[in-house]
Order: sequence, then structure tokens, then C-alpha cells
Amino acid sequence: DPGVLGGGGLGSGHGDPCAEAGAGEVVLRCCTINPGKIRFLLVNWTPPTPVESQLATASRSVVQGTHRVPGDKSITHRALMLAALAPGHSVLGGALASLDARSTAKVLRALGASISPVAAARVVEIRGRRRLTTPAVTLQCGNSGTTARLMLGILAGHRFSATLTGDASLRRRPMRRVTEPLRQMGARVDDGGRDGLPLTIVGGKLLPLEWRLPIASAQ
Repeated sequence: DPGVLGGGGLGSGHGDPCAEAGAGEVVLRCCTINPGKIRFLLVNWTPPTPVESQLATASRSVVQGTHRVPGDKSITHRALMLAALAPGHSVLGGALASLDARSTAKVLRALGASISPVAAARVVEIRGRRRLTTPAVTLQCGNSGTTARLMLGILAGHRFSATLTGDASLRRRPMRRVTEPLRQMGARVDDGGRDGLPLTIVGGKLLPLEWRLPIASAQ
């Protein structure tokens, strides 16, 4: 395999069909016979030292296996929300069973969606509805800013009142980067004069808006 020669392999010839490449103390001349076939001519070879032999043997070790990476938290949030808004049965595999994702599932259940437990190595089943329903309780977002901010956008399009809150840490995080453009689009937001939770939003018909984010954010 000319790719293991080092020193650039065949590329060391810069277009020359015959080029030399060095690999440690081995010098080979590579000459192309025809497409897909290469002939190697040994030009010089110095026997390796015992240490070099050990390194060469180690470098030929093969690592094999399969690894499944954890689910992505941002995608899990959005998949749960989209499935809750889609009428019918949705199945979500590979979800990240984080506390934040569970907060999103809890809020969506309070809004009428049916969502099975979000747990590690389990498929999540969601029965959504085209329109969410008026919540009978305050929507508890836990410590998840993504839950609070993205749900504000969803709730802004529903003609009912909903109150969102979170833990002490989340209540200190700013929300006006989301609520201000939603206000300009037509949603009513009562935050008690604070830039944070708890707050109440009353949605309805929204107007289009061109908005430049003052702070870059995926939310």
C-alpha cells in the first residue's frame, strides 16, 4: 500500500510516474505498471534495531469494534417538540435521556401530548396533536433554558395562557432575547417587569417579523 510509505508516498513525485519514498530506513522506488497496479523496487534497506522492530510490530496492531455515540441533547429537545405537534404516532430512538430532555417531555405532557418515559437505551413513543391544549398547571422547565425558550415560541402560536417557571438557576437566566421579538409579533407576555421566569404568555395569530439577534444563539 503506497499510502503507508511516508514522505508523501506516490505524491512525492509530484506527477512523476516513478518516485522514491522513504519509510524509516527503507527506500522504495514506486513505478506504475498500469492503472491499479504498482511495482515496488527495493533501492536500499538497513536492518531495524530491536526497538524499531517492536515499534513496527505495535504499529501493525488493529483496533476493531463498534461504538454508539450518545444522543444529542439539542436534537432530542427539538425532536420531542416536533413529534408533539405532529398528529399521530412518532417513535424516537437514540434520544439523550438527560434531565433537560425530561423537562421538555414533562412540559409537553402538560400540554396534551402523550410521551413515554425518556430513559437511557429506550425508544420514546409520542402521540402528538396538531394543536396543544391549555395547561392546567404551571409549566415546570427545571434547569433547561432550551425547554423554556423554545416552548415560548411554540406557545406564542396558541390561543391560550400558559405560565412557565424553572428552578432557581433558570429563573436567573434572561428570556427577553426570546420574549421581545414574540411581543413584536403579537404575543402577550407578562414577566412582571423582570427579564426571566416565571412569566405568562398568551399566544394567538402572529405577524411576520424581520429580527436581528442581538446575541448569537441556537435558541
